[in-house]
Amino acid sequence: MAASQAVFDTHDANTATASMALAYMRRRSAVLEMAVCDPLLFVLLHSGLCVVFNTTGTVISKKVSYLNAGSHDVIRSILYNPCTTSILVISCHSDDSFVRLHCRAVPANPRLFADHGNYCTAGQSVLEAVAHPGFIEFHDSPCRALVLDAANGQYKVYDLSKPSYRVLYCLSADGITDIKLSRSYILLVKELQRKQWCRRHGQDATIALTVKPAGEFKQPESPEHDSWQQERNQQHQQQQLSQPQPKEDSSVCSSSLSINHICGRQSRRPPRQSVAPLEVLSAADGQVLVRHELPVELCHSGFQVLELFDEHLLIKQALQPIMIHNVLSLSLLGSNAHELLSQLSSFMHLQGHNMFLTVTGQILATWTFKAQMVARFAEHELWYPVDNQVDQLVCLSGDWLISYCKPRSSRAHLPAAGAAGAIAVSSVVTGKPLARIEAPDSGDPDVEGASVLGQAANNKTSCDTLLDTSHDKATRAALTDVTAVLYDEHMRVIYTGNRGGLVHKWSAG
Repeated sequence: MAASQAVFDTHDANTATASMALAYMRRRSAVLEMAVCDPLLFVLLHSGLCVVFNTTGTVISKKVSYLNAGSHDVIRSILYNPCTTSILVISCHSDDSFVRLHCRAVPANPRLFADHGNYCTAGQSVLEAVAHPGFIEFHDSPCRALVLDAANGQYKVYDLSKPSYRVLYCLSADGITDIKLSRSYILLVKELQRKQWCRRHGQDATIALTVKPAGEFKQPESPEHDSWQQERNQQHQQQQLSQPQPKEDSSVCSSSLSINHICGRQSRRPPRQSVAPLEVLSAADGQVLVRHELPVELCHSGFQVLELFDEHLLIKQALQPIMIHNVLSLSLLGSNAHELLSQLSSFMHLQGHNMFLTVTGQILATWTFKAQMVARFAEHELWYPVDNQVDQLVCLSGDWLISYCKPRSSRAHLPAAGAAGAIAVSSVVTGKPLARIEAPDSGDPDVEGASVLGQAANNKTSCDTLLDTSHDKATRAALTDVTAVLYDEHMRVIYTGNRGGLVHKWSAG
C-alpha cells in the first residue's frame, strides 16, 4: 500500500491575517483544483487563493508564494499548458466588481515565484476579458482556447501552442445555441426550426399553409351553431373524397382540406417535429466543411448535443437512447439504451484508446464509439454522485484511471460525517484493479480520522506530528473529505486535497 510522504498546508495564519484584503480568503478553504509542473505544485482553493509549493528540498511543507497577482485577484481556475511550460490562470478582480473573467499566463519557473515575494505579479495577460454570459474554455489536445465575447456576439478561437496566444479566427454567435470544439472539428448547433405535418399526403416535410381570411372562420356563437358547422364540414369532406383528387405539390397543403385541420381540432396527429441545423467547421481555420439538418422530436423536450469527441458526435433526446453519429456524414455509428448512458452525469474522452468514460451517479464505465460497454469499474464506486466535479475526483493518466471512492468495508450509500474513503487505481482498457490506498479497518476509523483532521484543520498539530503519531490515523485523516485528486506522471506520485485545505502526497512505499 502507498504511504503518505508529505503534507502541504495551504493555510498560513500569519500571512492571511496580515495581507488578505478579502475576508473570506483569510479562512481555511477546500482544495478545488491542483496542477503540477515539477518541482512546483499549484493548489487552488475554493476561496480563490492559489498556493504554490516547491516539492523539492528539506522543507517541503512550506509554501513558496501565492499565484494571485494581489489581494484583489480571485482565481477561479488554473491549467498547466505544456506547450509553453506555463500556468494559465482564470481570475476575476475586485476593482471591477468581479464581473469580468481575466486570463493570465505565468511561466512555471521556481525562481520567478521566489523573487516576487508573497504575490506573483509576473506573467502576461492573454486572451481577453469577458463578462457574463461570456466564458473561456481550454482544450488540452489541440492547445486551443474558445472564448465567447457576448458583448460583441462573437466566438473566438485562440492558439495556445505559442507564447503569442494569437486569435486564429472569429465566428458569429448569432443564432447559435451550443458550440463544441474537438481536436479536428468545431460543431455549431443552431436554433431549432419547426416542421409542419401534411395530413393529406402523410409525409414529414416542411409545408406552407395557405390560410383563408379570418372572417371566413368565425367562432360559433352557440352549441347549436357549432354542431351545425361540424356536420357541414363532414359533408364537405365526403364530397371531396368521392371526387378524383388532382396531383398536388407535396410541399403544399391547401387550407380547403378541413377547417378543423386549420383550427387544430384533430385528435390524432403524429409527433411534432423540427430540425436542428448543424454546421461542422475545420478547427484549424474555421472553414465550413458540411451542413446538416438533424430531425428532432418535439413531443418530448430535452434534445441535447452532449459532446463532440474527434469525429464522434454524441446526441441525447428525452425518452430515447444515446445515439453516436459521424459528425461529417451524420451516419449512425451506435445506439444504446443502457441505464448508465441514459442517466449519465458526466463523461470524459479517452483519446489514446478511442473510448469515452461515463459517470452515472456513483458508477464509472468505459464505452466504445459504437455504444458498446468495455468495462465497468466496480472498485471505483464514488463516495457521492458528482456532476461538475468529475475532473477533480476522477483522474485519467495514460492507461490508468484514478479516483476517490468508497472503501471496501463501507455499505452506506453516502458517507457519514468524517468517514474516510479510498483511492483506487485501475487499468482503463481492462478495468482490472492495479493499486489501492485505503486505511486499515480497525476500531472506529471514521471517528479517529475526523479527530485527527480536525486537529490539523485548527492548526493545533503540525503536519510532521500528524504523520508521526500513527500511520493508520494519518492515513484515515488524509482520506477524509477529499475534494481533488491529481497524478504526477513525471514523479509517479498522487496528490489528494481535502476540505480542510490540506494536500497529501502519496507514493509507493
